[in-house]
Amino acid sequence: MLFLVNSRICPGATNDQVIAHLKQNIEKEGWDLVRQGVLTHWFYKVGDQPGVMAMLNCGNIDEVR
Repeated sequence: MLFLVNSRICPGATNDQVIAHLKQNIEKEGWDLVRQGVLTHWFYKVGDQPGVMAMLNCGNIDEVR
């Protein structure tokens, strides 16, 4: 199944903190998901509520979590 994951800002976090976090390099575990075909697409959200959206290819919702 293909899942669309939509991030949300944690309560108390500022937009500047989120943007600073998103500018960091993707960790090794993230690249492993790409190589395994689990993480298929990665989109950056801009504007009033920055964040990311991702497409994950998983067997069920528990695998997504």
